[in-house]
Amino acid sequence: MYNLLGATVVPSFVSVLLFLGLFILGYVVSAFYLSFNEWIYQVEDMGFWFNPSFMTWLFARHRKRWAKWTTGYSSVLSIYLGALFFVLLSLNQLMLETFVAGVSLSIPIVTLFSWFVYKSYTSKIAESQ
Repeated sequence: MYNLLGATVVPSFVSVLLFLGLFILGYVVSAFYLSFNEWIYQVEDMGFWFNPSFMTWLFARHRKRWAKWTTGYSSVLSIYLGALFFVLLSLNQLMLETFVAGVSLSIPIVTLFSWFVYKSYTSKIAESQ
């Protein structure tokens, strides 16, 4: 992880795992909240701003929009947390240039992976309908 290739692979791998974990956690939390709030199926429009039930409503009514929102915030959080974990893993033995280049190269990798997960998830939704 102390050369450019390793500095790209390690944060990419960590960020991809974080993205998958955050996406799955978002799915589980939304499904859990939906099991307690069956009334959400009857709501036609739910306001976005400061509404704690918005993601549950999206999960119940508009699964593709839910996947888009969850993919967006999961990919951003996973990139930042992946870079933070990479700093903690390197234990200050990594040069700044290698760190910046590795994280910069891992961002498109994680973005492409999250786009692939989003497309495959929405295609499964379209097949099931």
